[in-house]
Amino acid sequence: MPDVNIVIDNLDTIATAQYQSTDPSRPAPSRKTMHHIGFDNLQGAAARVRDTLRSNPVLTADMKENITASFAAIKDGVDGYCPKVATASTILVAYNRASSEWAKIAG
Repeated sequence: MPDVNIVIDNLDTIATAQYQSTDPSRPAPSRKTMHHIGFDNLQGAAARVRDTLRSNPVLTADMKENITASFAAIKDGVDGYCPKVATASTILVAYNRASSEWAKIAG
């Protein structure tokens, strides 16, 4: 039986993760890098889906379609962030768990 709470918990892991630089030995730049901006977008997308699922336990067909599209955006963010950061496995695992569970829910 699919469990929406698994999706919510794993998206929360992504939404509350701390940014990790691609090269932690370098000093922090004065402005956000494109990598950091991409991470912020990833967190924002994960937080929006998490909040939608928390506030709407009964999902309509349109909501499922919109959330499925949001998962595509989250995947793009994961694909852009995770390969460049050695410590990003937590985010990758959380995404995989949330995505797999969502696929069962969306049917």
